[in-house]
Amino acid sequence: MGRDDLDKKLIGLYGEMELAIKLHKEGWQVYRAYIDELIDFVISRYYCLKCKKYTELYIKKTSYKGKNRKTEIRKCRTNLCNSCQTNEVEIRTKFIQVKSSAGNNKEVFHFHPKLSHDIKNIFCVWIFIKNADNKTKPIKCNFFIFEGELIKEIDNINLDSYQITDNQKIGLKINGKGNITGKGNWTRLNDFKSFKILE
Repeated sequence: MGRDDLDKKLIGLYGEMELAIKLHKEGWQVYRAYIDELIDFVISRYYCLKCKKYTELYIKKTSYKGKNRKTEIRKCRTNLCNSCQTNEVEIRTKFIQVKSSAGNNKEVFHFHPKLSHDIKNIFCVWIFIKNADNKTKPIKCNFFIFEGELIKEIDNINLDSYQITDNQKIGLKINGKGNITGKGNWTRLNDFKSFKILE
């Protein structure tokens, strides 16, 4: 493996770790396979059908008399919603593919999502990593996310070479702040949404 290939893998790994932290802060549990094919992350959250929202598990607290006759508190994690404390939660799962690009200046950056467009609850997160090769400035990640179903509108899925070659890369112009400044060959910038799209 050459140095350039190693650097690309390290940059991609850094972006994935930053994404995992971001998802965790948004309330998602993040799982990564030892060996993956197309899907990089599986994420899940608890959902209450009664409250109609994502929630945490209710932790029940029970007091009892210990051996020294002092009152002690025991905590027990339940499968109930933390908001209503009556309804059992369900686990909702999403699948994420991650693509990373690194750079500093105003350039057009390309990425090639290789998603199975007919799988439900699959998303692509493209990470633009700034200052990856700068030893004095902190590395910064910008995240752009869209639903996998959009691939049908981006790529020609009827091509014999579909998902085999990188001939259908998406190009986006990124400025020094990591913001999209031009449409490039992407015509629906509004489809790059915040992480709320996962909900």
